[in-house]
Amino acid sequence: MITKIDLYEEPVEILDRLENRGYAGMSDFELSFLCGAIKEFRPRKIVEVGVAAGGTTAVILNCLKSLDCSCEMYSVDICEQCYFDLSKKTGFVAKKFLEEEPIDIIKHQFLLGNTIAASLDKIGKDIDFVILDTMHSLPGELLDFISLYNSLNKRAVVIFHDISQSQLGFGNVNGAPFEYASLVTLAITNSEKLLVSDKSNIAGLCNIGGMRLKEETEDSIENLFLGLFINWNYLPDNRHLCEYRQRIKKEYDEQYYQMFEQAIECNMFSLYRRQGLEIPLKTVKDEFENVLKKAEKIYIYRAGKIGREVEKYIRNCFDEKKIRGHIISDKKMNTCDDVIELSEIENMDCSVIILGLHEKYHLEVLNSLYQKGLSKYVFPYNGIGFRELMKVIEYENRFYGKFELYENVYGYEQLIREGYRY
Repeated sequence: MITKIDLYEEPVEILDRLENRGYAGMSDFELSFLCGAIKEFRPRKIVEVGVAAGGTTAVILNCLKSLDCSCEMYSVDICEQCYFDLSKKTGFVAKKFLEEEPIDIIKHQFLLGNTIAASLDKIGKDIDFVILDTMHSLPGELLDFISLYNSLNKRAVVIFHDISQSQLGFGNVNGAPFEYASLVTLAITNSEKLLVSDKSNIAGLCNIGGMRLKEETEDSIENLFLGLFINWNYLPDNRHLCEYRQRIKKEYDEQYYQMFEQAIECNMFSLYRRQGLEIPLKTVKDEFENVLKKAEKIYIYRAGKIGREVEKYIRNCFDEKKIRGHIISDKKMNTCDDVIELSEIENMDCSVIILGLHEKYHLEVLNSLYQKGLSKYVFPYNGIGFRELMKVIEYENRFYGKFELYENVYGYEQLIREGYRY
Protein backbone atom coordinates (compact mmCIF):
# COMPACT_ATOMS: atom_id res chain seq x y z
CA MET A 1 0.00 0.00 0.00
CA ILE A 2 1.32 3.46 -0.93
CA THR A 3 0.19 6.58 0.90
CA LYS A 4 0.79 10.01 -0.61
CA ILE A 5 2.16 12.65 1.76
CA ASP A 6 1.09 16.26 1.27
CA LEU A 7 3.96 18.74 1.31
CA TYR A 8 4.21 21.20 4.21
CA GLU A 9 6.39 24.05 2.96
CA GLU A 10 6.14 26.82 5.57
CA PRO A 11 8.66 25.40 8.12
CA VAL A 12 11.33 25.17 5.39
CA GLU A 13 11.39 28.97 5.12
CA ILE A 14 13.56 29.02 8.26
CA LEU A 15 16.52 28.12 6.02
CA ASP A 16 16.55 31.65 4.64
CA ARG A 17 17.48 32.92 8.12
CA LEU A 18 20.25 30.38 8.71
CA GLU A 19 23.92 30.48 7.73
CA ASN A 20 24.29 29.23 4.15
CA ARG A 21 20.65 28.07 4.30
CA GLY A 22 21.61 25.68 7.05
CA TYR A 23 23.98 23.71 4.80
CA ALA A 24 20.91 21.53 4.33
CA GLY A 25 21.57 18.19 2.68
CA MET A 26 17.96 17.97 1.51
CA SER A 27 16.25 20.05 -1.14
CA ASP A 28 13.34 22.30 -0.19
CA PHE A 29 11.00 19.77 -1.81
CA GLU A 30 12.42 16.92 0.28
CA LEU A 31 12.26 18.95 3.48
CA SER A 32 8.65 19.84 2.67
CA PHE A 33 7.90 16.12 2.36
CA LEU A 34 9.54 15.48 5.72
CA CYS A 35 7.56 18.28 7.35
CA GLY A 36 4.41 16.95 5.69
CA ALA A 37 4.98 13.56 7.29
CA ILE A 38 5.50 15.19 10.70
CA LYS A 39 2.28 17.17 10.23
CA GLU A 40 0.40 14.01 9.19
CA PHE A 41 1.54 11.81 12.09
CA ARG A 42 2.38 14.34 14.85
CA PRO A 43 5.05 12.23 16.56
CA ARG A 44 5.84 12.24 20.28
CA LYS A 45 9.37 10.83 20.09
CA ILE A 46 11.64 11.56 17.11
CA VAL A 47 15.07 10.10 16.35
CA GLU A 48 17.18 11.69 13.61
CA VAL A 49 20.18 9.59 12.50
CA GLY A 50 22.70 11.60 10.48
CA VAL A 51 23.03 15.28 11.42
CA ALA A 52 26.00 16.96 9.70
CA ALA A 53 25.60 20.75 10.11
CA GLY A 54 22.08 20.41 11.49
CA GLY A 55 20.13 22.25 8.79
CA THR A 56 17.54 19.47 8.60
CA THR A 57 17.42 19.39 12.40
CA ALA A 58 16.57 23.10 12.48
CA VAL A 59 13.78 22.63 9.94
CA ILE A 60 12.30 19.74 11.97
CA LEU A 61 12.41 21.82 15.15
CA ASN A 62 10.76 24.74 13.37
CA CYS A 63 8.10 22.40 12.00
CA LEU A 64 7.31 21.04 15.47
CA LYS A 65 7.13 24.59 16.78
CA SER A 66 4.73 25.67 14.04
CA LEU A 67 2.49 22.68 14.80
CA ASP A 68 2.69 23.31 18.56
CA CYS A 69 3.73 19.65 18.78
CA SER A 70 5.23 18.71 22.15
CA CYS A 71 7.76 15.89 21.84
CA GLU A 72 11.21 14.45 22.56
CA MET A 73 13.80 14.60 19.79
CA TYR A 74 17.23 12.97 19.59
CA SER A 75 19.79 13.82 16.90
CA VAL A 76 22.40 11.07 16.52
CA ASP A 77 25.65 11.15 14.55
CA ILE A 78 28.86 9.10 14.76
CA CYS A 79 30.90 12.28 14.13
CA GLU A 80 31.40 14.78 16.93
CA GLN A 81 32.80 17.33 14.48
CA CYS A 82 30.97 18.29 11.29
CA TYR A 83 32.33 16.04 8.55
CA PHE A 84 32.79 18.85 5.99
CA ASP A 85 34.15 21.43 8.47
CA LEU A 86 36.07 19.84 11.33
CA SER A 87 36.46 23.20 13.05
CA LYS A 88 32.75 23.10 13.93
CA LYS A 89 30.69 20.73 16.05
CA THR A 90 28.17 18.47 14.38
CA GLY A 91 24.77 20.18 14.48
CA PHE A 92 26.20 23.70 14.85
CA VAL A 93 23.43 25.25 12.73
CA ALA A 94 20.65 23.74 14.85
CA LYS A 95 22.41 24.66 18.09
CA LYS A 96 22.61 28.30 17.03
CA PHE A 97 18.95 28.21 15.99
CA LEU A 98 17.90 26.87 19.40
CA GLU A 99 20.03 29.47 21.20
CA GLU A 100 18.28 32.24 19.30
CA GLU A 101 14.81 30.70 19.42
CA PRO A 102 14.37 28.36 22.41
CA ILE A 103 11.42 25.97 22.05
CA ASP A 104 10.03 24.99 25.44
CA ILE A 105 7.65 22.30 24.18
CA ILE A 106 10.47 20.25 22.63
CA LYS A 107 13.02 18.28 24.62
CA HIS A 108 15.95 18.05 22.19
CA GLN A 109 19.29 16.30 22.69
CA PHE A 110 22.35 15.68 20.51
CA LEU A 111 23.97 12.24 20.89
CA LEU A 112 27.31 12.40 19.09
CA GLY A 113 30.28 10.09 18.70
CA ASN A 114 28.50 6.73 18.60
CA THR A 115 26.26 4.72 16.31
CA ILE A 116 22.51 4.58 16.82
CA ALA A 117 23.09 1.03 18.09
CA ALA A 118 25.02 2.40 21.07
CA SER A 119 22.82 5.48 21.55
CA LEU A 120 19.56 3.58 22.03
CA ASP A 121 20.26 2.92 25.70
CA LYS A 122 19.94 6.68 26.28
CA ILE A 123 16.95 7.10 23.97
CA GLY A 124 14.80 4.22 25.19
CA LYS A 125 11.78 2.58 23.56
CA ASP A 126 8.51 3.70 21.94
CA ILE A 127 10.13 5.78 19.19
CA ASP A 128 7.40 6.76 16.75
CA PHE A 129 9.27 8.77 14.11
CA VAL A 130 12.73 8.20 12.60
CA ILE A 131 14.74 10.05 9.94
CA LEU A 132 17.60 7.99 8.47
CA ASP A 133 20.09 10.01 6.43
CA THR A 134 23.53 8.49 6.88
CA MET A 135 25.80 6.53 4.52
CA HIS A 136 23.31 5.68 1.73
CA SER A 137 25.44 2.68 0.75
CA LEU A 138 25.32 -0.63 2.58
CA PRO A 139 25.41 -1.54 5.39
CA GLY A 140 24.42 2.06 6.33
CA GLU A 141 20.72 2.62 6.79
CA LEU A 142 19.89 -1.09 6.74
CA LEU A 143 22.07 -1.81 9.75
CA ASP A 144 20.76 1.30 11.52
CA PHE A 145 17.15 0.21 10.95
CA ILE A 146 17.88 -3.31 12.19
CA SER A 147 19.39 -1.76 15.33
CA LEU A 148 16.39 0.52 15.81
CA TYR A 149 13.59 -1.89 15.03
CA ASN A 150 12.87 -3.30 18.49
CA SER A 151 12.84 0.21 19.96
CA LEU A 152 10.14 1.44 17.59
CA ASN A 153 6.45 1.93 18.26
CA LYS A 154 4.38 -0.69 16.39
CA ARG A 155 3.06 2.05 14.08
CA ALA A 156 6.24 4.09 13.85
CA VAL A 157 7.09 6.13 10.76
CA VAL A 158 10.57 5.86 9.22
CA ILE A 159 11.72 8.45 6.66
CA PHE A 160 14.67 7.68 4.35
CA HIS A 161 16.63 10.30 2.45
CA ASP A 162 18.42 9.50 -0.83
CA ILE A 163 16.24 6.54 -1.80
CA SER A 164 16.91 7.33 -5.49
CA GLN A 165 20.58 8.21 -5.12
CA SER A 166 21.76 5.18 -7.10
CA GLN A 167 19.82 6.47 -10.13
CA LEU A 168 20.16 10.22 -9.70
CA GLY A 169 23.79 10.38 -8.56
CA PHE A 170 25.01 13.51 -6.81
CA GLY A 171 26.84 16.66 -7.85
CA ASN A 172 28.27 16.05 -11.31
CA VAL A 173 28.19 12.26 -10.98
CA ASN A 174 25.74 10.51 -13.28
CA GLY A 175 24.51 7.70 -11.10
CA ALA A 176 26.01 6.30 -7.92
CA PRO A 177 25.75 2.50 -8.26
CA PHE A 178 26.28 1.56 -4.61
CA GLU A 179 24.08 4.28 -3.11
CA TYR A 180 21.09 2.02 -2.49
CA ALA A 181 21.03 1.27 1.26
CA SER A 182 17.91 3.34 1.95
CA LEU A 183 15.99 1.94 -1.01
CA VAL A 184 16.89 -1.66 -0.11
CA THR A 185 15.72 -1.16 3.47
CA LEU A 186 12.50 0.49 2.37
CA ALA A 187 11.79 -2.13 -0.30
CA ILE A 188 12.29 -5.29 1.77
CA THR A 189 10.32 -4.11 4.81
CA ASN A 190 6.66 -5.13 4.77
CA SER A 191 5.09 -1.78 5.55
CA GLU A 192 2.82 1.00 4.36
CA LYS A 193 4.96 3.03 1.96
CA LEU A 194 4.97 6.84 2.05
CA LEU A 195 5.95 8.32 -1.30
CA VAL A 196 5.49 11.30 -3.56
CA SER A 197 6.55 12.22 -7.10
CA ASP A 198 9.20 14.90 -7.69
CA LYS A 199 8.72 16.28 -11.20
CA SER A 200 12.09 18.04 -11.10
CA ASN A 201 13.83 14.66 -11.34
CA ILE A 202 13.98 12.18 -14.21
CA ALA A 203 10.88 9.97 -14.41
CA GLY A 204 9.48 11.85 -11.42
CA LEU A 205 11.80 10.03 -9.02
CA CYS A 206 11.69 11.40 -5.51
CA ASN A 207 14.85 11.17 -3.45
CA ILE A 208 12.97 10.92 -0.17
CA GLY A 209 10.35 8.45 1.00
CA GLY A 210 9.27 6.52 4.00
CA MET A 211 7.18 3.80 5.54
CA ARG A 212 4.78 3.24 8.39
CA LEU A 213 5.15 -0.02 10.27
CA LYS A 214 2.24 -2.41 10.62
CA GLU A 215 1.55 -5.77 12.25
CA GLU A 216 3.02 -7.70 9.31
CA THR A 217 6.33 -5.81 9.52
CA GLU A 218 7.52 -8.40 12.04
CA ASP A 219 7.63 -10.89 9.16
CA SER A 220 10.38 -8.82 7.51
CA ILE A 221 13.13 -9.55 10.05
CA GLU A 222 14.61 -12.45 8.11
CA ASN A 223 14.59 -10.41 4.89
CA LEU A 224 16.32 -7.51 6.62
CA PHE A 225 19.18 -9.74 7.74
CA LEU A 226 19.35 -11.39 4.31
CA GLY A 227 19.67 -7.88 2.90
CA LEU A 228 23.02 -7.60 4.67
CA PHE A 229 24.43 -10.03 2.10
CA ILE A 230 23.95 -7.50 -0.72
CA ASN A 231 27.34 -5.95 -1.55
CA TRP A 232 28.55 -3.45 1.03
CA ASN A 233 30.42 -0.38 -0.10
CA TYR A 234 32.37 0.14 3.12
CA LEU A 235 33.17 -1.63 6.37
CA PRO A 236 32.36 0.12 9.67
CA ASP A 237 35.41 0.46 11.90
CA ASN A 238 35.96 -2.05 14.70
CA ARG A 239 34.45 0.13 17.43
CA HIS A 240 31.27 0.75 15.48
CA LEU A 241 31.01 -2.90 14.44
CA CYS A 242 31.27 -3.81 18.11
CA GLU A 243 28.37 -1.46 18.91
CA TYR A 244 26.21 -3.07 16.23
CA ARG A 245 27.20 -6.54 17.43
CA GLN A 246 26.17 -5.77 20.99
CA ARG A 247 22.81 -4.37 19.91
CA ILE A 248 21.98 -7.28 17.61
CA LYS A 249 23.06 -9.88 20.16
CA LYS A 250 20.88 -8.18 22.75
CA GLU A 251 17.80 -7.68 20.57
CA TYR A 252 17.66 -10.72 18.25
CA ASP A 253 17.79 -14.52 18.26
CA GLU A 254 21.13 -16.26 17.84
CA GLN A 255 20.35 -17.23 14.22
CA TYR A 256 20.16 -13.56 13.24
CA TYR A 257 23.33 -12.71 15.11
CA GLN A 258 25.12 -15.48 13.20
CA MET A 259 23.72 -14.15 9.91
CA PHE A 260 25.16 -10.75 10.78
CA GLU A 261 28.59 -12.24 11.51
CA GLN A 262 28.48 -14.20 8.27
CA ALA A 263 27.54 -11.06 6.33
CA ILE A 264 30.53 -9.22 7.82
CA GLU A 265 32.90 -12.00 6.79
CA CYS A 266 31.49 -12.22 3.25
CA ASN A 267 31.62 -8.47 2.71
CA MET A 268 35.13 -8.13 4.11
CA PHE A 269 36.20 -10.55 1.39
CA SER A 270 34.21 -8.94 -1.43
CA LEU A 271 35.42 -5.44 -0.48
CA TYR A 272 39.00 -6.69 -0.40
CA ARG A 273 38.61 -8.40 -3.77
CA ARG A 274 37.15 -5.28 -5.43
CA GLN A 275 40.11 -3.10 -4.49
CA GLY A 276 42.15 -4.04 -7.54
CA LEU A 277 39.44 -4.06 -10.18
CA GLU A 278 40.41 -0.72 -11.74
CA ILE A 279 44.16 -1.33 -11.79
CA PRO A 280 45.48 -1.71 -15.38
CA LEU A 281 47.37 -4.92 -16.12
CA LYS A 282 50.40 -2.96 -17.30
CA THR A 283 50.58 -1.12 -13.96
CA VAL A 284 50.56 -4.39 -12.03
CA LYS A 285 53.09 -5.99 -14.38
CA ASP A 286 55.48 -3.02 -14.23
CA GLU A 287 55.26 -2.82 -10.45
CA PHE A 288 55.73 -6.57 -10.09
CA GLU A 289 58.83 -6.53 -12.31
CA ASN A 290 60.25 -3.59 -10.38
CA VAL A 291 59.70 -5.36 -7.04
CA LEU A 292 61.35 -8.57 -8.27
CA LYS A 293 64.35 -6.72 -9.71
CA LYS A 294 64.98 -4.85 -6.47
CA ALA A 295 64.52 -7.85 -4.18
CA GLU A 296 67.55 -9.89 -3.19
CA LYS A 297 65.42 -12.64 -1.64
CA ILE A 298 62.02 -13.80 -2.87
CA TYR A 299 59.60 -15.87 -0.81
CA ILE A 300 56.32 -17.22 -2.16
CA TYR A 301 53.50 -17.58 0.34
CA ARG A 302 52.04 -21.09 0.02
CA ALA A 303 53.27 -24.08 -1.99
CA GLY A 304 50.07 -25.14 -3.78
CA LYS A 305 49.24 -24.87 -7.46
CA ILE A 306 49.01 -21.07 -7.47
CA GLY A 307 52.27 -20.79 -5.55
CA ARG A 308 54.02 -23.10 -8.02
CA GLU A 309 52.76 -21.05 -10.99
CA VAL A 310 54.14 -17.90 -9.35
CA GLU A 311 57.46 -19.70 -8.90
CA LYS A 312 57.50 -20.83 -12.54
CA TYR A 313 56.91 -17.27 -13.72
CA ILE A 314 59.78 -15.92 -11.63
CA ARG A 315 62.14 -18.67 -12.78
CA ASN A 316 61.26 -18.06 -16.43
CA CYS A 317 61.45 -14.27 -16.37
CA PHE A 318 63.89 -13.36 -13.58
CA ASP A 319 66.83 -14.66 -11.58
CA GLU A 320 65.71 -17.97 -10.11
CA LYS A 321 68.55 -17.82 -7.57
CA LYS A 322 66.62 -15.15 -5.70
CA ILE A 323 63.88 -17.63 -4.77
CA ARG A 324 64.49 -18.78 -1.20
CA GLY A 325 61.43 -20.99 -0.78
CA HIS A 326 57.71 -21.24 -0.15
CA ILE A 327 56.33 -19.98 3.15
CA ILE A 328 53.72 -22.17 4.84
CA SER A 329 52.07 -22.05 8.25
CA ASP A 330 52.89 -25.63 9.22
CA LYS A 331 55.73 -27.72 7.75
CA LYS A 332 54.03 -30.91 8.85
CA MET A 333 51.33 -30.25 6.25
CA ASN A 334 53.88 -30.33 3.38
CA THR A 335 56.60 -32.78 2.35
CA CYS A 336 58.37 -30.58 -0.22
CA ASP A 337 61.99 -29.65 0.44
CA ASP A 338 61.69 -25.95 -0.39
CA VAL A 339 59.14 -24.94 2.24
CA ILE A 340 59.90 -22.84 5.30
CA GLU A 341 57.96 -21.38 8.19
CA LEU A 342 57.80 -17.65 8.88
CA SER A 343 59.63 -18.15 12.16
CA GLU A 344 62.65 -19.46 10.23
CA ILE A 345 63.14 -16.19 8.37
CA GLU A 346 65.59 -14.10 10.37
CA ASN A 347 66.13 -11.05 8.17
CA MET A 348 63.60 -9.62 5.71
CA ASP A 349 65.75 -6.71 4.50
CA CYS A 350 65.71 -6.48 0.68
CA SER A 351 63.13 -9.29 0.63
CA VAL A 352 59.64 -9.66 -0.77
CA ILE A 353 56.81 -12.11 -0.05
CA ILE A 354 54.70 -12.85 -3.13
CA LEU A 355 51.16 -14.03 -2.42
CA GLY A 356 50.62 -17.41 -4.05
CA LEU A 357 47.31 -18.63 -2.65
CA HIS A 358 43.58 -18.31 -3.21
CA GLU A 359 42.05 -14.93 -2.37
CA LYS A 360 39.74 -16.40 0.27
CA TYR A 361 42.81 -16.91 2.47
CA HIS A 362 44.34 -13.48 1.86
CA LEU A 363 42.77 -11.61 4.78
CA GLU A 364 43.91 -14.25 7.26
CA VAL A 365 47.43 -14.30 5.82
CA LEU A 366 47.74 -10.51 5.54
CA ASN A 367 46.55 -10.10 9.13
CA SER A 368 49.11 -12.67 10.29
CA LEU A 369 51.90 -10.91 8.40
CA TYR A 370 50.77 -7.53 9.75
CA GLN A 371 50.93 -8.81 13.34
CA LYS A 372 54.48 -10.02 12.69
CA GLY A 373 55.46 -6.64 11.22
CA LEU A 374 55.94 -8.09 7.73
CA SER A 375 53.07 -6.50 5.82
CA LYS A 376 55.36 -3.98 4.09
CA TYR A 377 57.23 -6.83 2.41
CA VAL A 378 54.12 -8.28 0.71
CA PHE A 379 53.23 -8.05 -2.98
CA PRO A 380 50.63 -7.27 -4.13
CA TYR A 381 50.47 -4.83 -1.22
CA ASN A 382 47.31 -5.57 0.77
CA GLY A 383 46.39 -7.95 -2.04
CA ILE A 384 45.33 -5.11 -4.34
CA GLY A 385 45.73 -6.24 -7.92
CA PHE A 386 46.13 -9.95 -7.16
CA ARG A 387 43.76 -11.05 -9.91
CA GLU A 388 45.55 -8.80 -12.37
CA LEU A 389 48.86 -10.29 -11.23
CA MET A 390 47.52 -13.79 -11.92
CA LYS A 391 46.53 -12.72 -15.44
CA VAL A 392 50.11 -11.55 -16.04
CA ILE A 393 51.53 -14.81 -14.70
CA GLU A 394 49.05 -16.90 -16.69
CA TYR A 395 49.97 -15.11 -19.92
CA GLU A 396 53.72 -15.43 -19.36
CA ASN A 397 53.54 -19.08 -18.30
CA ARG A 398 51.46 -19.95 -21.37
CA PHE A 399 54.19 -18.34 -23.48
CA TYR A 400 56.80 -20.57 -21.86
CA GLY A 401 54.69 -23.73 -21.99
CA LYS A 402 51.84 -25.54 -20.31
CA PHE A 403 49.84 -23.57 -17.75
CA GLU A 404 49.28 -26.04 -14.94
CA LEU A 405 46.53 -24.32 -12.98
CA TYR A 406 44.04 -25.62 -15.48
CA GLU A 407 44.72 -27.65 -18.60
CA ASN A 408 42.44 -25.94 -21.12
CA VAL A 409 41.86 -22.34 -22.17
CA TYR A 410 40.28 -21.23 -18.90
CA GLY A 411 42.21 -18.66 -16.90
CA TYR A 412 42.25 -17.66 -13.26
CA GLU A 413 38.97 -15.73 -13.45
CA GLN A 414 37.19 -18.77 -14.90
CA LEU A 415 38.54 -20.94 -12.09
CA ILE A 416 37.02 -18.57 -9.55
CA ARG A 417 33.66 -18.61 -11.31
CA GLU A 418 33.54 -22.40 -11.52
CA GLY A 419 34.64 -22.93 -7.93
CA TYR A 420 37.81 -24.81 -8.84
CA ARG A 421 39.67 -25.61 -5.60
CA TYR A 422 43.41 -25.18 -5.34
